[in-house]
Amino acid sequence: MLRDAILACLLMLLVATAGRPARAADEPWEAAVRKEEAEEDRLLERARRRRTTHTVVTKYASRLSRQPSALNHYLLGRALYYDGKAAEAEKHLRQALALEPRFWFATLRMAMLELERKNPTQAQAYLGDVLRQKPREPDALKLLAQIRLDAADYDGAIRVLDQLLSLDPGNLQVRRNLATSYMAKQDWASALRELRVLRGRDADDLAVRWFYAQALYEMGQLKE
Repeated sequence: MLRDAILACLLMLLVATAGRPARAADEPWEAAVRKEEAEEDRLLERARRRRTTHTVVTKYASRLSRQPSALNHYLLGRALYYDGKAAEAEKHLRQALALEPRFWFATLRMAMLELERKNPTQAQAYLGDVLRQKPREPDALKLLAQIRLDAADYDGAIRVLDQLLSLDPGNLQVRRNLATSYMAKQDWASALRELRVLRGRDADDLAVRWFYAQALYEMGQLKE
C-alpha cells in the first residue's frame, strides 16, 4: 500500500514538474525549431482560450502548402495533436521524419503519442532514438523516467532522474521524484539523503515532511 501511494504521488509530481531542467546547447537548427515551437505555443494558448485551435491548424496547413519541409510538417503535426487529431498528427510527424530522419523533435512527439496509446515499448524505442542524438534532452529523459516508473523499474527510473538532476541540481521537483523513487524501492537511507536536501530548501513542504517522517520511521529512528 505504501509503495502504491508513493508511486501515485511521484507520477503526479512528474506531470506537474516545476521549472525545466537546463539542456545541452542546441545546434542552430534546433534553436530555430524551439523558437518556432514557442510561437506556435503562444498561438495555441490564445486559441484554446477562444476554443478555436482549428484556426492554428489552418494557419500551419497553409504554411505547409506554400513551403513543404520537415519543419512545417512537424509544426502542423503539433497543431493537429493539440486539436485532438492524433492520427492526422502522426501522419505529418512521420512525413517530417521521412524528409529529415534526424529531426528528433518529431521522434519525441511520436513517443508521446505512443505513451498516450499505452504502448510503452514503442515509446521507449522512439526515446532511444532521440537520446542517441540528444543525450541530455530533458523532455525525453522525463518521458523515459515515466515509462520506467510505470513498469515499477525503480532502479532504471533513478538512473534517469539522476541524469536530470545533474542537468539542474537546483531542481527541487526532480529531487523530490528521486527521493520518492528510493522510497518506492524501500531504500530509506538514500531517500533520507535526498529528503534532507529538500527540507533544507523548503522546510514548510508538507509532502516532504511526511515522506521524511515515514523514512525515519522505517529506519527505526522515529516512534509511531
